[in-house]
Amino acid sequence: MTVWSQSVTGPTDASSDGWGTVDIMEDMDEDLLGLLRNWLDSFLKWELIRFLYNHPDTAYQVDELARRIHRDQIDLAVEANTLVAAGIVDCQWAEGQPAFALAADPAARRLVARFMQACEDRCFRMKAIYHVLQKMRP
Repeated sequence: MTVWSQSVTGPTDASSDGWGTVDIMEDMDEDLLGLLRNWLDSFLKWELIRFLYNHPDTAYQVDELARRIHRDQIDLAVEANTLVAAGIVDCQWAEGQPAFALAADPAARRLVARFMQACEDRCFRMKAIYHVLQKMRP
C-alpha cells in the first residue's frame, strides 16, 4: 500500500527527487521567504515561535519553556537567542535565567502571525519544511 500517492507536477531536472534545483520558494511572499531564509533554519526555532505565538502575552523562563515544548534547555536558549537578534523574540531575565516571549514589536508579531497562518496551508508548510531540511544538510 502506498502511503504517499500524490505526485509532484511542474518543472524538474534530472534529480531523483523531482525537486532538484527548482526554487520551490519562488512564489512565496517575500517577507515569509526572508523569515525562512534568514532565521527559521531549524525545527526547534519553528516550534519555539509557534508556541510563543499561541501564548503571545507570556514570557517563559528557559527551563519552563524547554519542558513545555519537550526540548533541551541549552539548545533552546541558543536557538532562541538568534530569534532575539532577529527581533522576533524578546528576552528578559527572571530569577537568574532568561525568559522568552514573542516580540512586543507589532511588525514582528504580524510577521509571525502571517507565517503561522500560512503554515495552515499544506503546500506552504511542505515548502517551509523542505527549506528547513535543506538548511540542515551538512
